Amino acid sequence: MAVDADLTVLDDLGYTVEVMVLQIYNLEGSRLISSGQTDALGELTLSLDEDTRYQVRFYGKHILARADTTYIRVVTPPPANVWQFEATTFTPPVSPNPNMCRLWGFFVNPAGQRLRGTLLRIIPRQDPAVIYDLHAHASGQNAIPLATDNDGFVQLDLPRGGNFSVVMGGYTDTIADFEVPDANSWNLVDVLFPTPVSLTFAPAGPTALGVDDTEDYVPSLTLSDGRVLTLETEELATEWVEFTSSDEDVMTVATVEGVVRVTAVAAGPAQLSATVLDTVAMPRVPAAVMAVTAVSVVVA
Repeated sequence: MAVDADLTVLDDLGYTVEVMVLQIYNLEGSRLISSGQTDALGELTLSLDEDTRYQVRFYGKHILARADTTYIRVVTPPPANVWQFEATTFTPPVSPNPNMCRLWGFFVNPAGQRLRGTLLRIIPRQDPAVIYDLHAHASGQNAIPLATDNDGFVQLDLPRGGNFSVVMGGYTDTIADFEVPDANSWNLVDVLFPTPVSLTFAPAGPTALGVDDTEDYVPSLTLSDGRVLTLETEELATEWVEFTSSDEDVMTVATVEGVVRVTAVAAGPAQLSATVLDTVAMPRVPAAVMAVTAVSVVVA
């Protein structure tokens, strides 16, 4: 019989931790049973089978908060099946140098366990990579070796706007290129494994059209590494997302000469929106969700 299990997550100061993802696995950790996110009170209630032991894994938003895998046993209430866990929260570090960005990140395996001693090699792609205040970051043999610590954490300062490559042990040893964001701090995971974050259109609408009318919209796609892409940028937005109509009987959508063109087909309401292509970004836990500001269109 299934019963409610009440789970609460607090930080080391006793404050509630919101949007902490809890995944419930079988005791062996081989099968996902249930999952959910804590609310504003740090609480989550899941329905689990009684007289059963489970493995609990924790994932903080963007891996900024962490708790160790633990085990629970669900029994018949009342009073029972109430657990409180402690998470270690994280404050992103900031580079004190206004010309530099402090890149930081936690690396974990698919089970959420910390990847200790993961090797990274940062290689400048420009010669010099960036020049500021009469200093240069040269390429060639000046690659930067790094290794994650016991928490799976690594950080380094790199010049803003610099272009680099990275070789990461354990990730099939492939080379990935990246550009350093123009900020004093950024999540290295978001830079090395970018994913769509938000998408807007201009004009924002709402739009009124007659049958057979057309309207053009300029999309702006923001990625987790800070880049903003349009249909005219070097890395086209269409390589990341697919533009959609909520009702193709009312309007159709196509990309034409750097814009998204809507064509009115029949009377009725519809929305111009977009979805992330399945193959462009690595899966994340919790799953990354792109925020889309859709455009409402009414065809008369």
